[in-house]
Amino acid sequence: MKRLMALLVSACFLTACSNDSSKNELKQILECSMAAKLVGQEDKIDLITVKANFVAAKNGDDLSQAEGQKMHDEIKAKWNLK
Repeated sequence: MKRLMALLVSACFLTACSNDSSKNELKQILECSMAAKLVGQEDKIDLITVKANFVAAKNGDDLSQAEGQKMHDEIKAKWNLK
């Protein structure tokens, strides 16, 4: 969970505006991070975080912590997780 939050926080500190497609891309990367945790591949989360940071920087995303949490909650609901 700490690495997941690190992913969200690191994405939050990047600047500029975002479009829906780049936020969808970040959401897909967040799903990968959550999946890695669920299947016990926590060592892969750092690589996924690097990818998320690259995508966010490339697209000029400024993902707020609230947006990151909303994405996290949406994924949990989609996967029927508590």
